[in-house]
Amino acid sequence: MPGRAASGLVALAVRLLPVAQRPRYREEFGVELVELPRRQRWGYALRVLASAWKLRKALGEAVRI
Repeated sequence: MPGRAASGLVALAVRLLPVAQRPRYREEFGVELVELPRRQRWGYALRVLASAWKLRKALGEAVRI
């Protein structure tokens, strides 16, 4: 089970995404986080959070097409 800090960062990133997309990415990011070695989880969570706005924008544009 991932640590609270890493899980919290991933949860925050998911909250930045469009509501309709959250369940998919919550599951996807959560599975990836659990599968990583413990020492890599913090970095992964930070990268997910850092890219959340860019992903949100891309998902929003995909819906409009």
